[in-house]
Amino acid sequence: MAAPPPPPDPTPSAEASSRMLKREIRAADYRDKAQNASLLAEASVLAHVREKHERAAAVWSGLAEMEERPSVRAAMS
Repeated sequence: MAAPPPPPDPTPSAEASSRMLKREIRAADYRDKAQNASLLAEASVLAHVREKHERAAAVWSGLAEMEERPSVRAAMS
């Protein structure tokens, strides 16, 4: 008995759309985490805790910005 044929490859445009959607979802998630970290920083009484949350917010914001930039791979497609 022969193995069934592999499923057809998705079209390049479908792959690109899927990648873009995933990047948008990740960017939104990172923005939410940045906002939460900022809120925690504002509510922190202790300076070192506030600074920790501010750093976390900056990192999450940076990750969101990276996801929102057009990728080199997307530009080449």
